[in-house]
Amino acid sequence: MGDTRLSSGVGAADHAEDILGQFFVAFGQGAGQMRVRRTAIAALRKRYADPIRAANVDWDRVAPSVLGLVGQVGRLAALIATQAGRAAICEGDFTLARQTVEANVHHRSDAGVLITGPFCPPVPEETMIEADGPGRSVDLEMPAPEDRRQASAPTHIRGALTH
Repeated sequence: MGDTRLSSGVGAADHAEDILGQFFVAFGQGAGQMRVRRTAIAALRKRYADPIRAANVDWDRVAPSVLGLVGQVGRLAALIATQAGRAAICEGDFTLARQTVEANVHHRSDAGVLITGPFCPPVPEETMIEADGPGRSVDLEMPAPEDRRQASAPTHIRGALTH
């Protein structure tokens, strides 16, 4: 079958683009019927394109687990958009979902050093969401349903939602 490492072999750049394409497909599968805005796609590309190109791993070996996590990001982004009353996933939905999934997958060593994988290194300008406890679940701190409806409703129907 040949070398499946990303940073070696003829056509490594093409190979990285193929893998990025698999990320897009996995995200879309996770998002289901929810439309995905181009800004969310651009954010996915910005987050993962360079790490994919730089990774030196056997993609065929890690693909099932990595793509499963990308699908989880899509599912969570769809949930976040739906709870906000939107019909499409935006960049902010993707980012919050990605941060949440990454916080639940990655952990800190006893010395407090963040342990990450080759496809999602820490983002320097971003504060990583801290996951809790043994299951490392993260609360998204979504507003109460009536607060969300009121905040996201057009001005002409806001009054009707409070009655």
